[in-house]
Amino acid sequence: RIEAFIDVARSYLKASASKEKKKALRPTTELKKGTLKIITPDGKSFPINHEKIRLVIPSMGEFASKCLAASFRYHKVKTDVCSMPGIEEFKLGRSNSLSKECLPLQLTLGSLIKYLDENNHGKNDDKIILYFMPETMGPCRFGQYKVFMDLWLDNNHADNVALLSLNSENAYAGLGLSFKLRIWIAVIVSDVLTDVENTIKVLAKDKFQAKALLEKAKEKILHSLANDSLHTFFKKLEDAVKLIASIEKSRSYDETPKVLITGEIYVRKDEFSRKKLEDVFAESGIITHISSVHEWIYYTDYLFLKRLTSSNSTRIERLKKRVEILFKKYIEMKVKKIFEKTGFYEMHMMDVEKAIKAAKDHLHPRLTGEAILTVGTAISEIGDKYDGVISIGPFGCMPSRIAEAIIKKSALKKKLEDLGNAPIIHIESDGNPFPPIIESKIEAFIVQVKRFKDYKLMHAS
Repeated sequence: RIEAFIDVARSYLKASASKEKKKALRPTTELKKGTLKIITPDGKSFPINHEKIRLVIPSMGEFASKCLAASFRYHKVKTDVCSMPGIEEFKLGRSNSLSKECLPLQLTLGSLIKYLDENNHGKNDDKIILYFMPETMGPCRFGQYKVFMDLWLDNNHADNVALLSLNSENAYAGLGLSFKLRIWIAVIVSDVLTDVENTIKVLAKDKFQAKALLEKAKEKILHSLANDSLHTFFKKLEDAVKLIASIEKSRSYDETPKVLITGEIYVRKDEFSRKKLEDVFAESGIITHISSVHEWIYYTDYLFLKRLTSSNSTRIERLKKRVEILFKKYIEMKVKKIFEKTGFYEMHMMDVEKAIKAAKDHLHPRLTGEAILTVGTAISEIGDKYDGVISIGPFGCMPSRIAEAIIKKSALKKKLEDLGNAPIIHIESDGNPFPPIIESKIEAFIVQVKRFKDYKLMHAS
């Protein structure tokens, strides 16, 4: 039987090799004189805001994706946002891969396939679809998933589809300063408003009225982000914040226990991946904050300045990056000060260097990726700002498991003992509902968080 199998396999390989495979003729993205261009197979070149181009953004947090799309629309880029992924996208992604890839690949691939199915495989009206595909670095397979998607698009003859990735190494795909500034504002606003929304779920006296006011505020922000100048946008943001500030609270923000959800960036930000953990905690009267996207962007800037990813960068390029970071810090502070007026948010500037400094005795900064941020954030934030930490990542995620091993064995052990055993748990998500053992773990964690908050309040008094 084994010999027969080998013979069949050998015959199949010979037959496959003899067939002439026709490769899909797909558009590509190139940087020409510092500007992003989409190049078609026949050699034509188009800017990203050309009427033929449609940018498609997968969901990575529903409101975050809408904010990103709005920032592109301001610059006349035709943009679609994929619906929040669910079981359908999850199954599509798994059935078109080996099923052993991590959850972010399965969901982003599934979202792309669903979008193409709903739009005649990207062949409507001679349009070119530009699919936004995040990239990452470090000991993680996710960096290769863009390559996987390219192969999938070739094999399925998606002739009108190209992939777009933005990162510090490709100068954010050649987008201009105005473009990058608008995207940065979108990132900060969506990160902060997500935390505000999770706080409202716990503190609002009238939950239905609060939800209606919050949705109205979101609509104002999205419309202004897509249409108004920066001066007008910040005025409209103030108006939206006044709406949120009118929501009546049932209890004090300071006395309410808070939990940080950190870990792998996609899983922690995507509602389907994290199984809406924030709602589970809200029902128990616990506020959840989710580690931000702008934390990751500051981290890529840190790597650039330390020449850990861009060893060939010049002094002028690094000087420009420092000036850019100053502008980013100014925008971050301005947005966060506005949201602090809601009463549902506490001003907290991002400090990536503090997190890396806290973790570097246990993990060398040259091992780039999310592991060092997860470890550093847990060490520096637990007990001071948060009463518990959840580290969440895809099933089998190497950076998440590195962080878990370090936190369990050394990094937090002494600090947790000094704080009276502050709670921290690690969760892996594979897209399926959490099994009973994880649910029991979460229930025990909720009890520990409340006890730790009571312990802190008692010692403070």
